[in-house]
Amino acid sequence: GLHVVHGSFQTGERETGWKIGDVLRALWQVFHDSPVRREDFSELTKTARFPLKFCATRWVEDLQVAERAIEVWPAVTEYIHSHKKLPKSKVPTSASYLTVKKATEDPLFLAKLEFFAFVARQLKPFLEVFQIDAPMVPFLAKELQSTLTGLLSCFIKREELAKIKTPLQL
Repeated sequence: GLHVVHGSFQTGERETGWKIGDVLRALWQVFHDSPVRREDFSELTKTARFPLKFCATRWVEDLQVAERAIEVWPAVTEYIHSHKKLPKSKVPTSASYLTVKKATEDPLFLAKLEFFAFVARQLKPFLEVFQIDAPMVPFLAKELQSTLTGLLSCFIKREELAKIKTPLQL
């Protein structure tokens, strides 16, 4: 049922090639269980807000993770760029650090992350309506059509969307 929505969102993310999931996972890993890094980050950026843990199975529910990443991204970028001044032996070399470092070098990464969060925000209400024990199947087609139409309206001209009258046409 609803796992299809999470899986579809994951597939969409993977097909972009943007590796948002990898970066969100790595952001948490860089600071998790590393008190020294957390302290250095807080001292340099004057913030105590850190990335949240990414869930690889409930992608739409990672909206909070993406929103926190958006919030701390400028500080993360500052932190990563501060390592350019360090001797090479002092710069972290873990895979998670290198993943985050590569993302900070992408001038469009924040826009990509915002898009990820935007799509998750569009899907979240659909999931909330149907994540209950009550029989909701009679309402599924209409809600799914509404959700898909809303997403497609970002990419397809209004005149073309207006021609779509049934879920099958969608």
